[in-house]
Amino acid sequence: MMSYTTVNDFLADRGYRVYMCSADKWMFSFVQEENFAVNVICFFDERTASMGMAQMEALINLQKERLSYGRDKDIHILKIITADSAYIKWRGESNPEDEWFYDSEEGKLCVPESSPEDFYGLRSPLEQFLSEQKGIFLEPPEDSAEEAGRNADEIERVPARDGIPVNRTVRRDQKAKPDLPLFTLFVIIINALVFFGQSSGAFDDEMFMVTNDILSLPGQWYRLFTYSLLHVSFSHLVSNMIALYAAGEIVEKKLGKKFFLATYILSGLAAGIMSVWHHTKFEIPYYGLGASGAVYGIIGCMIAYMVISGIDKDNAKGMIIRIACAMVLFFMAGSGAAGDVDYMAHMGGFICGFFGTGIWLLARSIISGKKKNVQ
Repeated sequence: MMSYTTVNDFLADRGYRVYMCSADKWMFSFVQEENFAVNVICFFDERTASMGMAQMEALINLQKERLSYGRDKDIHILKIITADSAYIKWRGESNPEDEWFYDSEEGKLCVPESSPEDFYGLRSPLEQFLSEQKGIFLEPPEDSAEEAGRNADEIERVPARDGIPVNRTVRRDQKAKPDLPLFTLFVIIINALVFFGQSSGAFDDEMFMVTNDILSLPGQWYRLFTYSLLHVSFSHLVSNMIALYAAGEIVEKKLGKKFFLATYILSGLAAGIMSVWHHTKFEIPYYGLGASGAVYGIIGCMIAYMVISGIDKDNAKGMIIRIACAMVLFFMAGSGAAGDVDYMAHMGGFICGFFGTGIWLLARSIISGKKKNVQ
């Protein structure tokens, strides 16, 4: 059996890496990425008891927010708090759901009945490790505040957000990278370029609209993908793209860039199929165009995420506002566009985005739960 001197070594051998460290070392977090989940272990020292649980939870929520951005994975967090017996007894009475404790007086790991009994096979080896080490010893990362402080002219300290009493080290020669929804912006740019080409007469736009002929003429299936890139007017384009950004930013952040793009494309395809079926069944000649079906799919995706993931009230409020704005913009786009609004396309896109996302999230949850039980 391998011998470890620090918790860092112990967890590194199990696929964890240091993710976050407070400036005064009262908190360390380690991250392990799996296929369907990100496992996070946060160590807090005895100062946590006097600091207050509200500040600790604020820091946990900050890590969840950062780790969930751009990842199509569940976030599982376990807090391990070093404290004396009295604090552990007091805290245990509140039935914590994600906390283990290291009793600094008795030198043992304490796991409340309300918390995970075995966090992905961690409990038994951790108990053995702690019994050998007689304590929790953590090694600061190489780029910690103390290490960086040796070159004080290259660093500055800035307070973390949400009122958390933690400083982070930032090198002046490094610019913070904005969390932009890159795939959403990419789709918006493509739509804009196609519209300007359409407006300038660079191509015959009727060749790329969806129509009844798609079923009778050979080689016309491509229209199911190209029609959503065309728009009737500039206001039609702007309304659709603003609505896309409002919903797409959330979907990209919560479910990942690839999931956003796949949902957008498949929802546009479903919208086109629904529209062709409806107009053909009732023998209504038509030419269809516009990204609204695909955007409705993204809105459906966002609503499904809200329903299934059980997000907190603050995030829910922001998402509801975005949804309301997106729907208003769609009504504006419909009233300002020439011709009839294709409600069947909207319905097809929404159904695809909502139910497709719902099925995916539920399946992922089941797979992740089975894996957890096995481990």
